[in-house]
Amino acid sequence: MIIGRNDFMKFQKMVSVLLTGLICFTSISFVPVTADETTDVIVWDGSADSFWYNDTDTEFYISTAEELAGLSKLVNSGNSMEGKVIHLTNDIYLNDVSKYESWSESNPDNSWTSIGIDGDDCFKGNFSGGNHTIFGLYGQAVFGNAASGARIQNLKLEQSYITEALSYISSETITSSWFLAGSICGYSSNDSVISHCSNDGRIDIKDKNATNYYSYGIGGICGFDSGNLIYCSNKGNISFVSNAHYFYSYGAYVNVGGICGQHESGSIENCNNNSNIECMDTNKAYKYFYTGGVCGSSDGTVINCYNKGSVNSPIACGGISGVYYGSENDKMLNCYNTGVITSDGLSGGVVGKLGDSSEYVENCYYLNVSALRGIGDVENDTIINPNEAAMKKESFAQTLGDAFVYAEGDFPKLAWEVYGIVVEGDINNDGMFTLADVIILQKYLLNAYSMNLDEWNRSDVCADGSVNAFDLCVLKRMLISK
Repeated sequence: MIIGRNDFMKFQKMVSVLLTGLICFTSISFVPVTADETTDVIVWDGSADSFWYNDTDTEFYISTAEELAGLSKLVNSGNSMEGKVIHLTNDIYLNDVSKYESWSESNPDNSWTSIGIDGDDCFKGNFSGGNHTIFGLYGQAVFGNAASGARIQNLKLEQSYITEALSYISSETITSSWFLAGSICGYSSNDSVISHCSNDGRIDIKDKNATNYYSYGIGGICGFDSGNLIYCSNKGNISFVSNAHYFYSYGAYVNVGGICGQHESGSIENCNNNSNIECMDTNKAYKYFYTGGVCGSSDGTVINCYNKGSVNSPIACGGISGVYYGSENDKMLNCYNTGVITSDGLSGGVVGKLGDSSEYVENCYYLNVSALRGIGDVENDTIINPNEAAMKKESFAQTLGDAFVYAEGDFPKLAWEVYGIVVEGDINNDGMFTLADVIILQKYLLNAYSMNLDEWNRSDVCADGSVNAFDLCVLKRMLISK
């Protein structure tokens, strides 16, 4: 007998109900299944496969570069993927990375086109990278425009080389004068979330036009963000070079940051930059040039973040943010910088230039040899800057409070660096507990999903050494109460 897809889905639901109903009588233990690490490397052939998609289903699984390119084709043709969940189930190679170091002189075979190329054709779905890695991306960010409500999580980039900043034309977002570049995303809109993503590749952007008015947002993770960036990390060097001759007298900006170029609103939480950032404005054409270890400029919340890379920029340069506009509701809190900050203009170990009061920068520290001041344009700021020997004492860590942890022989670390922040029920490790986590456990109990060891450990919410229907029941109750 042949069973159709719809019948099979009904069967799954029936089994799920039975499992949940029998939890008082049966305890079923399962052994975690780990992924096979010995997979063959298959390099993208440049084609796009969108046959995995249909209008009926809401959840899809892709495993090849061709299928990822198919997602780009679908979104850039007007399918926003709103209400859809796309899972990446394998590491993929967009190019042969054996000659990665020479890509600046000789381009690889394949150039990537962003998923959501502009303000009209944008991504509104949920993309789960499954902690898999995209190798060898060249050209544009993985996602171009992640619109309001979009989710991008658990995605890694290695040996990537971003060379193109995209222009976005949308009256609802930003104007066409903006060019945006990032590794994961160019533009991330209101209420979007990018979490647990990392970049270990280069970003090298050159000014597109030497005579006309343009502004830039360039970030290790995202170029322009008005959503939320959580648990993101950048290890790739960032370079911006301008040879423009036209002096932009008003409204023209360059914003470059290790995590985000321009952070308009929302929050950047538990993020870090370990790369070097180098910006050059040969003809001093840009009047507003903001560069920071975490963000170039910020109007939102920046909390529990750090920078260890060097930052070099012509005007306003900061260890955390080039310029910071705080408020009572949006503060820079529990951040630190140990990278060297250099600039021809204002520079600060934490903030290069303040847009408002220094009261909104709280409980931050910087290595005193990294900059002359904590905030570049405030003579008597309250930023903590003892010498290196004092910083490595336990007493200094204690003055910073519970957000920091003493690290013997090292500078104080943020608590999440040492211990992590565990969200109960967060099986997929995206920093949130949602329906997606319940579905993962349900599929595992139905033998429809293979967990790795970390997922299995996070599924044991009853903490009894078993993953079974009792854990599923607890998760469902948690979701209902939430």
